Amino acid sequence: MKLSFAEKMHRAFMSGSTPEIKGSTKITLTDPKTGAREVYQDENMVTNAITRIYNSNYLGVTDYYNYIPMLQFFGGVFCFAQPLTEDANNMWPANQSISAMTANAGQTPYSGPSSTRGNPDGGSTEVTGDHIRFVWEWGMSKGNGPIACVCLTHQSAGDCGILPDGTLPLMKTTGLGYMNLNAYASNELDGFSLSRARCIAMPVSLNNDGMGVSLYFDGTTLEEIKVAHSFVTSCLLETNKTMPLNSSNYRELSSRTATLTRTFDTGYTFLAQDEDYYYVMERDAGAANKLYINEIDKSDFSVNGYALDSLGVNMARPSTNNPSRYSGIVSGRSVYWISNTDAKNFVRVNLDNTADVEELSTNMAANISLMQAPAVLNDGLILGRNFMINGSTVYPVASRASRPLYNQGSATESLRYDIMAMYKNGPHIFQSGHCWDDATYGRTTQGGVLALPYLATINNLTTPVTKTNSKAMQIEYTLTEV
Repeated sequence: MKLSFAEKMHRAFMSGSTPEIKGSTKITLTDPKTGAREVYQDENMVTNAITRIYNSNYLGVTDYYNYIPMLQFFGGVFCFAQPLTEDANNMWPANQSISAMTANAGQTPYSGPSSTRGNPDGGSTEVTGDHIRFVWEWGMSKGNGPIACVCLTHQSAGDCGILPDGTLPLMKTTGLGYMNLNAYASNELDGFSLSRARCIAMPVSLNNDGMGVSLYFDGTTLEEIKVAHSFVTSCLLETNKTMPLNSSNYRELSSRTATLTRTFDTGYTFLAQDEDYYYVMERDAGAANKLYINEIDKSDFSVNGYALDSLGVNMARPSTNNPSRYSGIVSGRSVYWISNTDAKNFVRVNLDNTADVEELSTNMAANISLMQAPAVLNDGLILGRNFMINGSTVYPVASRASRPLYNQGSATESLRYDIMAMYKNGPHIFQSGHCWDDATYGRTTQGGVLALPYLATINNLTTPVTKTNSKAMQIEYTLTEV
C-alpha cells in the first residue's frame, strides 16, 4: 500500500529523521465588485521546529501517536508586516514592535470581532495523496495591512494568533506525571547529596541524556552543580527536608560558586536564567522603585551587581509564603517585574540602559500569574501561565484545559514552594517542579507542554502585498516532498 505524503512525514519524524519538504505560497486578492484578481506566488523554507518537537521527547512523556500531526502541526498560518530571518533555527515570531502580525487563521471556523483572523476553507484543504494543502480566506474587513512574510504554525496558534484576547490557550499539555516522595534523613547517591537548605535543579541539556544543573542559593552565594541522572527533577527544598531520587545513575560532574555582591533576603528573592547568565533578583524591602540584581556569567562565573533605584515605577514584592508568585522574567537584556500599582501589568527595565524603564500597557482582566515558569520564546515575546508579553503590551491567554504542572494534586496538601524549571528544545518544553506539604512527603511533577506559536515554515514574499478593505484574500499553502 502506497503511503500518503502526510504518513511518510509522520513516520520520518517518528524515526528521528527530518523529511525533505518544500512548500509554496499562493496569495490571491480579489475585488468583489469588479472580480479583478491579483495573484502572488512564492516558495518557502521549512524550519527545524517540527523536527525539534519530535526529537525532544524527554523521558518519553509524550505519545505522538495521539496526534494527527500534519494537520495539527502545520494547520495554522501567520502573516507578518515585515520579513523574518530565513533560518532553520528561527522557530519563533518576532515581537510586535519588530514585525507586526497582520493576519492569522487556524482550522476552526470564526465569525467574531478579531480584525486579523480568517477562516479555513475546509473543502479545499487536503492532507492526503502526494501533498498537503491548506487554504484560508479573509473577508474585506479582516486581515488588512501589509504582508511581507507568511508562516505556517500549529493550528491552535493560527486560531489564537499572537495578539490573544484570553479566549484560547497557546500551550498544549503533551504529558504529565507525578512522583510522591517520602522524606529521608539523608540521600547520598554516588557522592552527591541534595540535603541542602534550598536547591533548585534545572534541566539544561538539549538531548535526552539526563544532564542537569542544580543551583544552591543561601543569600550570599550561588553554587552551580552540574549533575547527570536518569530522572531530572526540579525541587525547592525547605531546611532539613531531603528528597530521595530513584536513580542509581545520579552523580555530580562539576561545581562552581559565585560570591554575590550583597546579601539577598532568600524569602523575597527569585532566580532566573537565560543562555548566558544566571540572575539573582530582589526588590528593596522599603522602596518599591528599587531593584537589586546580580548577574552571574555562565562562562566564567563572574558577578556583575546592579542596584537600580529611582526607576520611576513601582514593582511588587512577593510574600514569603509564595516567593515565586510575584517575581519576574528575563528576556534579552530586559527584566520584566510585576507592577506594584497594577498586578495585571509588568514593569520592564533595560539592563544595558537603566534609564530605559517602562510600565507596559495591558489588556489583562485578571492578575498576572507567575506560579508557572514562563517560556521566553523570543526577545520581547514571552508566554506565561495566563498572559503573553508581545512587545510593549501584555495580552491575556486562556489556561490550557488540563491541570497545570505546578498543581500539588490534592486539596489536603498545602503548597509551600512551587518554583518551576523548564527544559526547552524548540517548541517542546519540559517542566518539572516540587512542592512539600506540611506533613512528611512531597510531590514532584514532570511533564511536557507544547508552546504553540512556533514557526514551522518561513516564506518572505518576493513582492510584499497590502490587503485593503476593498479586497478579499485567499492564501493557499502547499507542502510536498522534495
